[in-house]
Amino acid sequence: MAAAIAAAAAAGTAAVAAARGAAGRAAPLQLKTTAYIAEDQPMLMVPSSRFISAESMLEEELKFLEKAFPEVIVPPFVLALGLLLHGAQGRDSKFHPLIKSLPSGAELRNLPSYMKPAERRMLKGTDAFALASNLDQEITETYEQYVRPIAAAADSPFGGKVPPLSRWRWSLAITWRCSITLPLPSAGQRGESGGIKVLARFLCDA
Repeated sequence: MAAAIAAAAAAGTAAVAAARGAAGRAAPLQLKTTAYIAEDQPMLMVPSSRFISAESMLEEELKFLEKAFPEVIVPPFVLALGLLLHGAQGRDSKFHPLIKSLPSGAELRNLPSYMKPAERRMLKGTDAFALASNLDQEITETYEQYVRPIAAAADSPFGGKVPPLSRWRWSLAITWRCSITLPLPSAGQRGESGGIKVLARFLCDA
């Protein structure tokens, strides 16, 4: 089930950034430097408080998943679960400023995961209807079959408190909208294609 969610996420998170010139025509993005930069030399360092990664979640708060729920060790699922966890912690979360800055459910209403039943019925007779219906079913099933048991587990960082389905829907939507996979050598074998699944506020606008 988590793998199906991951597949849906991978298919729906492509983003294209374009810069516009004064005349409204597409202009190439440029980066100017004052010194030579080697091919593998880092050019930008982002503080860890500014992003959440699936890898960091597995190394810290969600480490217990590896033994208790190994079937959900899929980067998009782990990232969404970590977001759900820190969202439930409120101001006590080290990521509170980041989470507070993320789009609300109302701002994500145009995503398929927030499509209302009446809106889905308008798509009947098209492939989009089946895709949207299956996505809604997957969200509900993963919540009931995995999220609830994980949150309620005795050794869970959720402390036995199960967040509502609406927050799980939001966490998945944010993961799909505001995350990318970075091919970092340090990611080990947990990430996709040797990379690391990262979520950050600036990616929501990409």
